[in-house]
Amino acid sequence: NKKQKAKSGRPSGGSSRFKLGGKKEEAERQRKLELVRTPVLSCYRIAVISLKGGVGKTTTTTALGSTLATERQDKILAIDANPDAGTLGRRVRRETGATIRDLVQAIPYLNSYMDIRRFTSQAASGLEIIANDVDPAVSTTFNDEDYRRAIDVLGKQYPIILTDSGTGLLYSAMRGVLDLADQLIIISTPSVDGASSASTTLDWLSAHGYADLVSRSLTVISGVRETGKTIKVEDIVSHFETRCRGVV
Repeated sequence: NKKQKAKSGRPSGGSSRFKLGGKKEEAERQRKLELVRTPVLSCYRIAVISLKGGVGKTTTTTALGSTLATERQDKILAIDANPDAGTLGRRVRRETGATIRDLVQAIPYLNSYMDIRRFTSQAASGLEIIANDVDPAVSTTFNDEDYRRAIDVLGKQYPIILTDSGTGLLYSAMRGVLDLADQLIIISTPSVDGASSASTTLDWLSAHGYADLVSRSLTVISGVRETGKTIKVEDIVSHFETRCRGVV
C-alpha cells in the first residue's frame, strides 16, 4: 500500500533529533515529535524564501527536510526552484545528474514513485532532493507553468514537499511557489540588512494578495555567514512575532 511504498527505498531512521534530558524536557520532546509526525491527508507544500542571498535559505531547507524525513519515516522531497544556479543539489551526494527541468520534460512518463526516484538524490536522513541546473542560462527556463506541473505530479507521491526558492519575488516560477504553498518560511539574519529584507518580503507579500499566507508564516533567524551589522536577536524576534505565526 501507499504507506509501505513510502517507506521503501529510503534509509531506516536512527535516533530522534529531539534529544533532551529530564522529565519536563522529555515531555516537550514528545510533544514536538507528535507535531512533526502528524499525518497529512494530502501533499503539504512548504516554501522557503528570502530576498537576500547567502542567509541560510538552502541550509534551512535541507535541515528542515532532513529532520522531517528522520522523524516521520516518510517520503520527504526538497526541490530547487532557484533560477540563479541554486546549490540545493550540492547538499547531498548526487545519485543522478537529472534536474527539475529533466523531470518536467519527462512528466508524461512519470506514473509511479520509482519513475520519479530516477530524478532524485537521497541524503542519509532519507530526504530526497531534485536539483536545478547549475547554469543560470538554463535554469531560468524553469517557469511558473513548469513548477505547477511538477508539483502536480510530485504531490501524488510525496506527502511533504519543500521548495528552496530563489532570492527574488518576481521571477516566473515564484508565482507558482507562492500560490501553491501551504506554509511559508521567511529567512532573516540578526542584522539590520537581513531583518529589513525579511520585513520587506512580508510587506510585498501582504500587498500582493498573500496576506493570509504571511499571517501563517514562520520566520527563521539564521546566523549563517552573517557579516553585517548585527542587532539584538530579541528585538528581531519581537518584531516578527507581530507579523507572522512564529519565530525560530
